[in-house]
Amino acid sequence: MTHDFGSGKVHAHKHVNPNGLLGGWVADTAYVDPTCYVHESAQVFDVAKVLGTSKVSPNSIVCDDNIVENSTTWIGSTNHWMSNNCSLYNCV
Repeated sequence: MTHDFGSGKVHAHKHVNPNGLLGGWVADTAYVDPTCYVHESAQVFDVAKVLGTSKVSPNSIVCDDNIVENSTTWIGSTNHWMSNNCSLYNCV
């Protein structure tokens, strides 16, 4: 399966959230723990990671080599981006 994150199609898949429902797109080069929630309109790509029990909220984008971890909730009401080697840890 492929998805265009903005720079052409790449191999990707829909994240399966802990409740069993399909979440947002995740590039095959990125990683999201199965215990994390990714909203269906959120995207995780490049070599980004979402770890622990973190949540990626609607319209949010996690990309580059950024990490969201340890129960952090990444909230984006209108396309919030994390870029340039950020790491969020234990944030809400």
